[in-house]
Amino acid sequence: MQYGTFVLPFEIMAQNGGKFEGRGTDWGLRKLWGAESLGEGKGEGYFAWSRYPAGSVSRRGKACLAPALGLYFLVGYSIISSEEVFTMKRFGVLALVTTIGALMTMSGTVDAKENKRERTVLYLTKSSGFEHSVVQRNGDRLSHSEQIMVELGAKNGFRVICTKDAGIINAKNLADFDTVMFYTTGDLTQPGEKDSGSVMTEQGRKELLDWIRAGGGFFGSHTVTDTFHGNEEFTTMMGGEFLTHGKQQYTTIKVVDPKFPAIVGLPVEFRMIDEYYVNKNINLGKNMHILLMLDTAGMEGDAYQIPPYPITWCSNYGKGRVFISPLGHREDVWEMPMFQGMIVKALNWTFGDVPGDAAPNYAEFLK
Repeated sequence: MQYGTFVLPFEIMAQNGGKFEGRGTDWGLRKLWGAESLGEGKGEGYFAWSRYPAGSVSRRGKACLAPALGLYFLVGYSIISSEEVFTMKRFGVLALVTTIGALMTMSGTVDAKENKRERTVLYLTKSSGFEHSVVQRNGDRLSHSEQIMVELGAKNGFRVICTKDAGIINAKNLADFDTVMFYTTGDLTQPGEKDSGSVMTEQGRKELLDWIRAGGGFFGSHTVTDTFHGNEEFTTMMGGEFLTHGKQQYTTIKVVDPKFPAIVGLPVEFRMIDEYYVNKNINLGKNMHILLMLDTAGMEGDAYQIPPYPITWCSNYGKGRVFISPLGHREDVWEMPMFQGMIVKALNWTFGDVPGDAAPNYAEFLK
C-alpha cells in the first residue's frame, strides 16, 4: 500500500484480524503515518474514517470517502501548483469552501446515524429452573456467557446490560433497550433455588410480549424454550417449548437459509458438539422461518430417533423480530468465532439495522 492511499474500514480490519486494537472507538478523518499504521504495513500512511469498531463503520467510510478525496486532492493541488500568488489564493479559497462542504457532508451523513441512541441489549440470565454453567456467576463476577456478550458488544458497537433480575422487565424499562436476550429457565415469576434475582411480574411478562409485538427485538439462547412452560402466548412468540434432550454429542447441522444475515458465511453443513434440545408445540404461530436444521441421522439416544428438526430459527412477531437458537449449552460453544459471529449478526437483525427475510418456511421443510 502506498502513501496517501485511501483505505476503507473493512480493509483496515482485514489487516488487523478484524479489530481496531488499541484505537478506541472515537477516531476522526486523519492521516496515520509510521507507527500509527495498523496491521503489517508498518511505515505506511493512509487515511481512515471510523467512528465505531468492526462492522459498524464501513457505510460511514464509504459515505465520507468522496468529500475526503476532493479535499485531499484539492488542497494538495493548491500547494503543488502554486506558480503565483493568485493561484494560491484561488485554490486556498476553493480548499476552504471544499473543506466546509466536506465537513457539512460528513456531518450530515454521520449525524443521522449518531443521533440515534446507541443500540442496547438487555441480557437476562435468571434461572427459576435449572441453572446452566455458562450463566453461573462466582460472587459478583459475570458468568462466562455474560463476559462474552459484554466483549462482543464492546467490539461491535452496542451495549450489553447483564442481569438476573427479571423484575426489571416492564414497559418503562424496556423503552431503554433495543433487544432483550434470554438465557433463562422455568417460570420467571417464581424464585429459583440457586438464583436470587428478582422475579418477573405477570404484568411484566405481558408488557414484554406487547413490547416485542410493537417492534422490540428478542433473542432466545439455548434454554429459552425451557422458560414459561404452559404459557401458550410465550411459546407462540418463541416458536417452541422444551420437551427433552439426550447426551451431548457431535452431530451435523445443515444450513436452510444461507442468505439470512445471521447465517451468511456459515458452511452449508458443519459438525459440532453441544446439548441439543428437542422441542414440542413447534410453530404454534405459523410464522417460523427455519435457519438451521439438526440432522439426527446416527445420533445416539431415544430422544433423537426422530426426523431432522429446527435448531435455529427466526420469526416476525407483530412488528418485532425474534431470533431463537437452542445452541449454546457448552462454554466452548460460546467461545467459537462462528457462534459469536452468528450472535452479533442476529442481534443486528433484531435491532432492525439489517434486512432479513423471515417469511414462514416451516411447511417447506417439515409437514
